[in-house]
Order: sequence, then C-alpha cells, then structure tokens
Amino acid sequence: MSVSALTAEQAANPLINPPKTKFNMPAWDKIKPEHFEPAIEWAIEKAYAQIEEIKAVSLGDANYENIIEAYEFTGQDIGRIVSVLSYYTNNAITDELVDIEVEQGAKLSEFSAKVGTDVDLYERIKKVAKSDAPMNDVQRRLTDKAFKGFEEGPLSLGAEDQKKYLELQNELSRKTAQFGKNIKNHMDPSHKYGLKVVVPKAEIATRLAGVSADALKPFTDEATGDVIIGALPESMDILEQCQNRETRKAIHTNWTGRGNIGALNNDALASDIHHLKQQQAQLFGYDTVVDATIRPDKRAAGTPDNVLNILHRIRDVAFRASKDIYDKILVEAAADGITTYDADADDAARLCPWDLAYYANIVNKKAGGIDPEEEKKYFDVPVVMEGLKRSMKRRFGLVLEETKDFKMPHEDMQVFYSKKPSGEVDGIFIVDLYQRTTKRGGAWMDQMRPAGMVDGEWQVPITLVNCNYGVDKKSQLISFDSVETLYHEFGHGAHGHFSQKTPYQSLNSINISWDAVELPSQFNEVFAGLRRHFNSYARHAETNAKMPKKLYDKLTETKPSLQLLRQNEFGMLDLELYSNPNKISSMTAFNKAAFDRTQLIANKTDNVMVNQFSHIISGGYSSGYYSYVYADFMVSAMEDLFEKHGQKAVNAFKREFVSIGCLKTASEAFDNIYRALGEPVQPLSPDGYLRKNGYGKYLDAADAEGTSGPNVPFSFDFKRP
Repeated sequence: MSVSALTAEQAANPLINPPKTKFNMPAWDKIKPEHFEPAIEWAIEKAYAQIEEIKAVSLGDANYENIIEAYEFTGQDIGRIVSVLSYYTNNAITDELVDIEVEQGAKLSEFSAKVGTDVDLYERIKKVAKSDAPMNDVQRRLTDKAFKGFEEGPLSLGAEDQKKYLELQNELSRKTAQFGKNIKNHMDPSHKYGLKVVVPKAEIATRLAGVSADALKPFTDEATGDVIIGALPESMDILEQCQNRETRKAIHTNWTGRGNIGALNNDALASDIHHLKQQQAQLFGYDTVVDATIRPDKRAAGTPDNVLNILHRIRDVAFRASKDIYDKILVEAAADGITTYDADADDAARLCPWDLAYYANIVNKKAGGIDPEEEKKYFDVPVVMEGLKRSMKRRFGLVLEETKDFKMPHEDMQVFYSKKPSGEVDGIFIVDLYQRTTKRGGAWMDQMRPAGMVDGEWQVPITLVNCNYGVDKKSQLISFDSVETLYHEFGHGAHGHFSQKTPYQSLNSINISWDAVELPSQFNEVFAGLRRHFNSYARHAETNAKMPKKLYDKLTETKPSLQLLRQNEFGMLDLELYSNPNKISSMTAFNKAAFDRTQLIANKTDNVMVNQFSHIISGGYSSGYYSYVYADFMVSAMEDLFEKHGQKAVNAFKREFVSIGCLKTASEAFDNIYRALGEPVQPLSPDGYLRKNGYGKYLDAADAEGTSGPNVPFSFDFKRP
C-alpha cells in the first residue's frame, strides 16, 4: 500500500508510515501509545486485502510463487507492529499499554481465526502442497509448513467449534495479560499493591545484621536511609547474609507473595487460563494440553511417557542428592536450634525455605568456596560485556560493535551492529541489562525481527537481549550466575541472528521444537567458565587481580546441587497441571499437593509457585518446562563433542543447528552435528548427564533399590527414597 493511499492521519502515524531510519529500526522516539490501535487496524485491513489477491488466483493457476510465497509475505506489517508493542509491554510496561495489548490481541485472534478457516485460501495452498511441481528443499519446507498450519488449525473444526475456538482465544489473551500485569504490579514497590519489606534506618543493625552495605545499596532510600526491599530477584541475595531469621522469612514471603496476595491474587486467573487451554486442546480431539503438545512431530523428546519417565528418574536421583546437601546444611543450622527438615515439625526447629541460602552460604565458605559479596567483585558488568563480545567472536564469528545511531526508549539500552569481515552490517542487537519498575522480571531474548525479505527488501535481524541486573550504576557488580545468564540470552540471540538462510522470516525464526530451543543458550553458558576466557574478564574490581585458581575451581566445579531438584519440581508441576483435563477449583491447593510429592523443604505459607509461574501460565512453556532439563542432556552431549573436537565442534554446531532456523526438525539438526564430525549419532540419556555431573552414587542407589529406571513405570505418586 503506497503512502499516497494513506489518509493524513495514517501518514502521520510512525507505525503505519515509518520514518526512514537505518536498517528500518523502529522510530522509538516518535511512537506513542495512541498509535497502536489505528496501526494494527490498518495492518489487518491490508493483510485481508493481500489474502483476497491470493484467492483471486484460480486453482488451475495456483503455484508456489503466487500462493505459498505470497501467503508467507502476507501480514508482515502486523508482525512488525506487534513486535514493537511487545517491546513496550515487556520493557516499558504501563497499564495503558497492557490494556492496548489485550484489546488488540482480540482483534488479532479474530484475524488469525478468519484466515485459518478460509476454505478458498486453504484449497489453493492444498493444491500446491499436493502437486508434483518441482520444489527445492526450502520451498518444500515452506509449503509443508503452510499446509500443516491449516490442517491442524481451526479449519479442521466444525463451524460451532470454530466460533468456540475464537472465544477461548480471546479470553486467553485477556486473562494472560492480566496475570502478567498483576505480577508486575506486585514487583513494583511504588505501586499501591506493590509488595515490600521496609526496614527503618534505626533497625537496620538488628534486622539486617550481617548484610553488607553493597547488598543493601540498591534497596536503600537516599532521602530517609530506610531499606525498602521489593519483591525482586535481587532480594534473595540478602538471604545469603542476613542473620535475623524473622527478616529472612519476611523477605522470602514477600518475594514468593507475587501473584498470591490481596487484590492481585492470581489463583482464579491461573485456574481459568488452565481450563481455557484444556478446552482448546479438547476442541482438537486431544484429552489434555500435554497430549496436544508433546508429540514426535512437535517435540524432540517425542512422547509424554518419555518425558515423565525422564523426570521420574531425575526426581529419584535429585531427592537422594538433595538430602545429603540438606544434612550438611543442618549441621550448621543446629547451633540456631534448627535440627530437621521434617515437614510436620514446628517452624522453630524446622529448616525452612528462607533458611537455605543463609546456611548454604556458610557451608560453602567452610568448604573453601567464595563469599557471594566477594565473588561479585570479580564481575563488573561493562567488563563482563566486553568478555562476552570476545567469546561470541571467537566461538561463533559474531562481531559486535556498539553504535549510537539510534535514539532508544531508555538510556540504559545499548545497540550493537553485527558485522561481516567485509564490514557489512548483518544484524542488530539491542541489549537491555538493567532493572526498572516498568520492566518485567527475569531475563529473555526476543527475536524482534527475523531476517528475511520484507516489501522486496532484505531486512537484517533485530535481536533484543534482556537481563534485570539490580545494581548500583556506579558499581555494576554481579554474581557468576548473572554472568551465565547473560551468556545464556546471547546464546538465544546467536540462534536468532544466524538464522538467515532463506528469504522467509518464518523459516528464519527460532520457532523450533520447544525442548530444543534452550540448547544454544545453555551451551553458550559453557564458554563463560572456560579458564582462559574467564581470566580475561573476571578481574577484581579493586585490585584487577585474576580470581585465584582455588576459588575458580570451587566456583565452577561440577557437583550435585539443589537446582536439579528445583527444576524437576517445576517441570513436574507443569506436566501434572496440564495432564489434568478438569477445572481446578484452587490452584493453591493443587500446587501444594504437587509440591508435597516433589519438595523436601516445605513452604507452609499460602504463597505458591503456580500463581506467579509466567512461563507455564501466561508464557509459551505450557507442558514444556521440562525443556530446561532436556536441553541439559543435549548440552552435555555437545560438551563431549567440544572436549574431543574443540572449535570444530562449535563450528559444526553453528552450521548444522544454530544457522538453520526452521529448515529441519531440531532432532535432525542435532544429529547432523554428529554426522558433520564423523561421529555416530548418540541417543540422549538422563543417566549419562547425571553421572557426568556427580550423581553417580545416587544413580547406583536408585538402580539397586529399583525405584526408577527403564523398567519402573512413572507415577505422579512417588514414595521418596
């Protein structure tokens, strides 16, 4: 649609008629909330017109170019505008923008449903898909993708069910947005419903005894000197040092209160969202969301039974390992009268969730580990960022050069060009590392714009990398875990960036099997800890000294940890939830019952994970949280290849997996790494991963007792070893 065809109001809208910018970067400084509604309406209208042009082609004249390729290029303005809206509703959240997202989401759901049930369009796509016209591999992949989308979409439903599907989708859009909004507002201590623990200046010495000034600095009110601790991830760092048990409990309860307390309690919302998703799955003939999601054609893990058996094996082994870790913690806690982790014991004598970090820190230091505050002095954010850039260049050939060419929405944001050896720009990375009250929590990567042809012009990819470092900007010190988080998100970023093999954005996306999408991110974490590279960026902020080898070895050693049981708890909760086809009256009660079977340290408060678990409720991980554990197996296999073949293994990984986008299934792409290195393809095994990571004796015990393994069927009910 040409500019001349626009009304004066449309021509003035920077989302409809974008100002010319370098590489067609959004004109951030010109975009306002009121631009989104008319822009999305315009983009939908334009897309409908494009669909009509495709349908005007007779069945006899239907071919790849005028049907499949034309369909691929339909609606690109919708994707462009929605990606900008998504930025604002994640990185610069306001209630107004969330409301816009909900309202426009309903329109977009209706558009998708109408296109997805258009019989005339489907017949033309089917004609090309079933024809014997010659196609290359890319054309065949794009054709099959379009055809499958119709075959498995709402078109397969009857008229009444199509209507029901749209109603369910609209309700999901509205309720998931509200779910996230509630959590965001709970995490903002300035919001009227914001959660916070206030420690007056006069009480800091007693209530926060043992906590360093550096740990308190981000929470200290400069005007009053009071410490105001919001429901933020960084508040958990205080627990490692805080000697006052009541304060530890208050901070932990505040953090876990997100989505659980008062007017912003998400229990009913989470229940409704779960029920809506189950109803959608049942419309398509599946018993549950798990059955609809974990299938050989959609997930590398194959079947629900395979996933559940893997999680059962890990649950058995992780229980045994965690008991040993908790027993060591109890030795240190005994001096304070804490002698058991029996769930039925009184809290005064019971090891509680708010105690773990504090006593684990004591155990770690006595074993020669580094103090968390001292650890942070080796990781200054700008220095870490320079180290990351060197690693990305060495391992993946990704050359990042900072630019000031763009006026970004917030001063914290950095922009980097990715450049080829010739100096040509082949991608843009937007990096947003710091915490804000208007930014959602956590860390994530957003493929804002996949590479591909748009309006006849090649568009380089735009990748958004997000962390939430809650640091004093004068002293930007973080933990090694936070360093690994940055490498993790840049692993996702590399995956999105290098997917540039076709003209088609949908094939250059990273919308691959969900349980394989974490492989590039988790494998990239490995490089953060390689000793020579580690020494290049891990320098003491005061002395510039390298970390002593003894401390480095402790920091990076492979040993059993509580993290494995934690990830298993979350994965089991997800699968138990979405294996239940019924309406759940109380998510709080459901969560408590599920965690009773998977947790060793009980949380007796009414603060439960599911009411704040954005990944599986409002995000894309429903029936997919196990992916983090499954990706560990793939990473373990890649580490073996890296140890044997060095950089050649990384090159093969980049060529066969990272760069292929959606051109192959994730399983096929992963197996091709082995083939490229002349290695026999190896099956993925939880046992191999567990034994390699220090769980061998626990595996042996499980096998000896026959509590898990290939011949032990999975059950949600589980007798703890």
